Amino acid sequence: EESDQGILFSLGGYDFPEAYTWHLVLAIAVLFILLLGCCLGKKKGGKKNRHMFLIAGPNNSGKTSLIYQLATKEFKQTVSSLEPVQTKIQVKISETEQKEVPILDIPGHNHFRNMIMERLREAKGVILILDSKEEGSIVQSADILYDLLNSEDVNEDFLPILIVCNKQDRTFARKIPTVQAKLATEIEQKKKAKKATIDENESLGVLETEQKQFQFETWPTPIKFCEASVSKCEIEEVQNFIHYYLQEFVSACSREHVKEFS
Repeated sequence: EESDQGILFSLGGYDFPEAYTWHLVLAIAVLFILLLGCCLGKKKGGKKNRHMFLIAGPNNSGKTSLIYQLATKEFKQTVSSLEPVQTKIQVKISETEQKEVPILDIPGHNHFRNMIMERLREAKGVILILDSKEEGSIVQSADILYDLLNSEDVNEDFLPILIVCNKQDRTFARKIPTVQAKLATEIEQKKKAKKATIDENESLGVLETEQKQFQFETWPTPIKFCEASVSKCEIEEVQNFIHYYLQEFVSACSREHVKEFS
């Protein structure tokens, strides 16, 4: 059918000019692409794919010994991993039921730093372990933590992080308040340096957009500290963290969710 406006297209009892028809087709195509992208995004990084726990931290902080102990309930002196190590541990979730949980140990070398960020989409939680006796280990942990707190995967899904102050059996090992204060100071200094040198074409991260001084207490992502001694098999709080967040990954969790675990 034709009119003064051109060929008419009928849809649902209504007639549309040809020009409007193409606009309608284009709008439907754009909507389809957006919906497809949304579905793929959920499939790639959604709740169903969060099935493992990541262990990260500087070299010689006790990552490999921790993962061995979680798997075997025994301590073994290990050397720094040169490649990622993935294993499965049995977690008791009731008196009659156990669940097999994958654990991925990512080496502390700098060139593996990107792997931490790449595997976040699969994580139910991150365990960041450091040597509480060595200041250098705390500083390096602050670098890792900075990247984590700038990550969309951590902030959008409120991905829980456990910071393990290991080697508490050693003389002069720093306690949680000291480690926490040092990490906060390092993160704030890094944030200021980043903001001062950022390129005009470079987008700001979550941390850089914060106007207030960084504080763990006010950060929305669930972050918990614990003291441990892997060599003495004192890792109960690490086991509790895995058990608690294994039950159900809650994408809408809040600070109240952390307090319940704490």
